[in-house]
Amino acid sequence: MIGELEGLLEILGQGAILASVLFILVLCILGYFIAGKSDKDHLQDLGALGSGQRNTAACMIIASSNFSDIPEVLLIITIANTLGIIMLVYIAKYLSKDNEESNTETA
Repeated sequence: MIGELEGLLEILGQGAILASVLFILVLCILGYFIAGKSDKDHLQDLGALGSGQRNTAACMIIASSNFSDIPEVLLIITIANTLGIIMLVYIAKYLSKDNEESNTETA
């Protein structure tokens, strides 16, 4: 890991990771609003988290079959996926607080 630190810093400077993080955030926001407003708020939460998490497996398959001679592509996808999962965990925590507040109001 330490030996590849220079390569990782070079990849971070390209903007691909930032673009993927923004892409995941936009997908979460779109998924939240596309799920619609109803009395079941958890459907919006599922829409947001499901939309933000998708397409990782498809990206890995395409990267390994079409870009096998460029290992940086697979590395970028792996880093973006890891950051995406971390972001989605924090988004899920935030959305669960909203559900806890609505559950205490109805009780």
